[in-house]
Amino acid sequence: MREHLPILPILFPLLAAPLAALLHWRRGAWAVSTLASLGAFGSAVALLLEVLRGGTLSYALGDWAAPYGIEYRVDSVGAYVLLVVASVAVVVMPYAARSVAREIGHQREPYLYSGLLL
Repeated sequence: MREHLPILPILFPLLAAPLAALLHWRRGAWAVSTLASLGAFGSAVALLLEVLRGGTLSYALGDWAAPYGIEYRVDSVGAYVLLVVASVAVVVMPYAARSVAREIGHQREPYLYSGLLL
């Protein structure tokens, strides 16, 4: 699990976005987004603890080496920033349902939670 830890905080919202858009149910889209933010927060905490314990982590996307593929590296500063961003998302999401419904309307809510609302 340690070798895939750097990519987990990215995968939670990335996988939740299409699901939220396909639901067409505003409370369901909100729930999926809230669960994704909680998952990203939990994995950000685990990632920070792992980076503080063992140093910089590296993840080769697509399992290709660095000059040909993309290498994703997480150091302690990046892990702290990720934790701050994930913490803000976790704090904001309980209040988002009422605020979003008032500002953009019920029909467009799932698209906002998925990131497709322009």
